[in-house]
Amino acid sequence: LDSFAILYPNENYGKTFMNLFWDEVIVCGGKVVGVESYNSANTDFSDSIKKLVGLYYEVPEHLKINDPEADDEKNEDAPIGEDTDTLLGDAHEYDEDIAEEKEKTPEAIVDFDAIFIPDAPTKAGLIIPQLAFYDVTDTYLLGTNLWHSDSLIEMAQQYAQNAIIPDGFFAESASDEVMDFVRNFNKTFHRKPEFIEAVTYDSAMILFQTVNSPDIQFRSDIKNKLKTLNDFHGVTGLTSFDDGGEARKKLYLLQIKGKEFVELKRH
Repeated sequence: LDSFAILYPNENYGKTFMNLFWDEVIVCGGKVVGVESYNSANTDFSDSIKKLVGLYYEVPEHLKINDPEADDEKNEDAPIGEDTDTLLGDAHEYDEDIAEEKEKTPEAIVDFDAIFIPDAPTKAGLIIPQLAFYDVTDTYLLGTNLWHSDSLIEMAQQYAQNAIIPDGFFAESASDEVMDFVRNFNKTFHRKPEFIEAVTYDSAMILFQTVNSPDIQFRSDIKNKLKTLNDFHGVTGLTSFDDGGEARKKLYLLQIKGKEFVELKRH
């Protein structure tokens, strides 16, 4: 993937992830070729979509492609000596063809490989079918972890196929650590764990591992040990901490296939 478009809600969440995504695209050597916002209270997103694909503004007359030879060529094709009724009939059909051509909607200009939509699943479920209506179909749909919801599939299953999202936890993962955690959690609480339970479990395991280290004697030792943590293998993936104490995680990548989310394998 090389070219991207961003369609985002004009609010804090949307603006934040629009900027984060744009920055990462540049870092990875890609380019953002279109960015449009929309009012998050709307249910009709046609104006924003049409702006992305060049259908919103009318083409100025001086930029329209005209073929002044078309009429001459049409007249040259008419047999000499043909009766007036036949010529009028042909002319009428030709006029109808031109009228139909003028009534046709211009083709959408989809010059991006993927489109990123940082919004809730219920909102994305309204936007995605409208993208398809305006011929944005042969592109990857990208969202945030908010898309990891059955409601998105229920609303836009036909149009959301192959959409890709990241998430910090995936209870259906084939990872041994995840399967053991899910099985034990479900046995105890009779339901599947969600991200908050998974990240709490990992946080506790990191802390237990740290305080049980033989070189820990003071509270400051715990802090220093955590800062050097590298690729702790937990149920929420690999976890490390940078010099500022911020967690660095390798997220799960999920894709919509049929009526469910499946995990994408990293190469």
